[in-house]
Amino acid sequence: MLKTKILSLSLLAMALAPALAAQAATSISFSQQATAADTQVLLVSPDSLKQQHPLLQDPRVQQAIKAEQFTAQHGKKLELLAPTAGVSRLLLLGTGDTAKLTAAKTNTLGGDLTAYLQGKSSLTQVSIDARVLAQHAPAFAQGIELRSYKFDKYQTRATAT
Repeated sequence: MLKTKILSLSLLAMALAPALAAQAATSISFSQQATAADTQVLLVSPDSLKQQHPLLQDPRVQQAIKAEQFTAQHGKKLELLAPTAGVSRLLLLGTGDTAKLTAAKTNTLGGDLTAYLQGKSSLTQVSIDARVLAQHAPAFAQGIELRSYKFDKYQTRATAT
C-alpha cells in the first residue's frame, strides 16, 4: 500500500513540473508530510478540516477558515498569506465529500489548481499535501498535466505581405 502512495505522489510531481516550467527556478515536491516550501497546498475534505493536520492547528488558520466560512466543498479555495512561520502562502483546496470523489472530479481539481498557480508570479517552491486523494492521485496528476499543456509547438508564423 505504501509503495502505491509513493508512486502516485511521484506521478503528481512529474505532472506538475511542466505546468510551472515557464517560471524560472520552480521546484515542486509531494510528500506525506508538510515540507519546507514558500507555498503549501493542502487538499482538504469537510472531514479532514476537523482532523489534526499541523497546518490546520494554527489559531490564525482556524480563524481564517471560520471568517471565510470555508467548508472544503469541491473546487473551493482559501488562500492565506503568511499564515504560519516558514510558509509564505497556504492554499486550502476543497475536495468535497471524499466518498463522492470520482476520477473526473479529481481531474478537474488538478486542472483548477494548475490554472490558479499559473496566475501566481511569485512562486518558487510549491508543496502539495494530497493525502485526501488516496486512489485518485493519478487522475489529479492527469488534470495538472492536461491543464498545463500549451499549443505553441506547431504554430504558423505570420508572413509579411
